Amino acid sequence: MSASWGVRSFDYVVVGLGVAGKAAVETIRRYTRTASVAVVGAERWPTYFRPRLIGLVAGELDESSALTDPAGGWLRRARVEPFLGVRAVRLDGDRRRLALEDARELAYGSLVLAGGARPRTVPHPPQIADRVLTLRTLEDARRIIERLPGARRAVVVGGGFIGAELAEALRVRGLDVTLCGRESRWGWPFVDAVLAGRAERAFARYGVRFLAGQEVLRVEPHGPGVAAVTAGDRHPADFVVSAVGVDPEVEWLAGAGLAVHHGVLVDEAMRTSLPGVYAAGDLTEPRSTNGAARPRAYNLRTAEEQGRIAAQAALGLGTRAARPPQYGFRLFDLSLLFVGLADATRADGWLVLEDAPAAGYERVHLAGGRVDAAITCNSARAGVLRWAVERRATIEDLRGRFERDAEMVREDPLAWSPPVDPDDRLDGA
Repeated sequence: MSASWGVRSFDYVVVGLGVAGKAAVETIRRYTRTASVAVVGAERWPTYFRPRLIGLVAGELDESSALTDPAGGWLRRARVEPFLGVRAVRLDGDRRRLALEDARELAYGSLVLAGGARPRTVPHPPQIADRVLTLRTLEDARRIIERLPGARRAVVVGGGFIGAELAEALRVRGLDVTLCGRESRWGWPFVDAVLAGRAERAFARYGVRFLAGQEVLRVEPHGPGVAAVTAGDRHPADFVVSAVGVDPEVEWLAGAGLAVHHGVLVDEAMRTSLPGVYAAGDLTEPRSTNGAARPRAYNLRTAEEQGRIAAQAALGLGTRAARPPQYGFRLFDLSLLFVGLADATRADGWLVLEDAPAAGYERVHLAGGRVDAAITCNSARAGVLRWAVERRATIEDLRGRFERDAEMVREDPLAWSPPVDPDDRLDGA
């Protein structure tokens, strides 16, 4: 460490300025106005709204929609000292010190890790790295947009939610889009055969070529562009966008004495194995009190709630477990909602609601006689199903709620359960 920097001491340090990190900072300030607080962010932006990056790629939004506070006014108002555009590179849990890549060190009383994850990519040689893209950050979105002028064809790799949204965004831009999914149907294992079929028909209606069971092994040069190579074919394109998942940013924590598996292991209060260290969001691997794996955060609402819970634990306040994960988004003319986490590829425990509106599809999962997961498509009752999962309602309670809402809507159409919030998505792409 450079002696000229010295060591700065703070009561609370938060690493990461995504939704989880921002929620942690705001929660700390809600309960204490006098404690010293610092935040470390790898990007130079104080915070922004990652789900809207898809809209930027589609040309439907501008950057001001995502960069809602580019000057970082909320950090000043909260009297938080920012360390932006710099990464944390080492944690000394015994001394409670955090080293940054520019040689500065921060001493902390409590530390909240919310550094997120990085997108995986498809193997490719270095000379075509500028044509093999991902979407996680604002800079990623800018790189995709820079590739659009003159482009005619794109390949999106990944048969999940983000891959589908990217395929739609590039199709809106007028490109010929091929979407390659590794599994035998789209959305596996979160989507059942009915919803997968609806999505795949939507791809066809809107001109996206969806290839199921086509894992992209590598991307290689092809003329002036590239080609995505599967076991059976080569798919030429001007560029390729990888949407094959993310990996938690945990390598820099090696040697800190922190229990890490795929992500940082945390309990229901987001406590890690190190005293005074808490974690939230995409870099975590939640465990229940009996050690069983719990769902990772994969949407904004859950990440925000985990950030609050981690901060409350750091403050020594009572905490509670996060609500079930939720993910809702629009795909072409489909409005999809997933609440809770259950394997939709299995038939046991699932019940299709026969009285669903004709244009919609609703399927709930029962465990111990109570609703613990739901998947819907074009359902006006998505809000009720979300309520049922969060309350672990019985199927009788759910049907009773349907009947009450149906009576309400006859009296007041505005009383109907709200549709899926289009911003209720991943904490990043």
